[in-house]
Amino acid sequence: MPRLPLLPDGGAPGIITVVGDDVIVQLANPLGSGRTVHLVAHTLGIEVGGTFFFYFDATPSVALTGSPHVAVVNRSFVDDRNVAQLGFAKASWATVSGGRLAFTRIVPVGGATVEAYQEGKFILRPGANFTIHAQDLKAGQLFVAFGWWEEDA
Repeated sequence: MPRLPLLPDGGAPGIITVVGDDVIVQLANPLGSGRTVHLVAHTLGIEVGGTFFFYFDATPSVALTGSPHVAVVNRSFVDDRNVAQLGFAKASWATVSGGRLAFTRIVPVGGATVEAYQEGKFILRPGANFTIHAQDLKAGQLFVAFGWWEEDA
């Protein structure tokens, strides 16, 4: 019987920003993981205005900190490990290079919640990533959450 897909969920903690900060948040499927990651949804809770760039396979210019906020939401599996890695960084000079720009969102000052449902159509093979680069942020707080599923490659 085939194994059912794993259903993790995770996010970056509330990231406090000041004027001029850049924030990078990345969901990555490590090379050699043996799994395929299907991005179901991403949500941005934005108290700050800014421009948000969404990339496939981008390389951040700064080291990312692993998020402690990753959990498997379907606990019925014997093997409930997840392989996807969720990391984030904040710096006034953070950039990304390479990759493919998928889309851009501009959020006005005053805040918003931006939700996008990919329903698993954004597929990350081993070694691939989905990266959000937030630029021109104002002072406030930024929340980022992802939902995805994993299955054996």
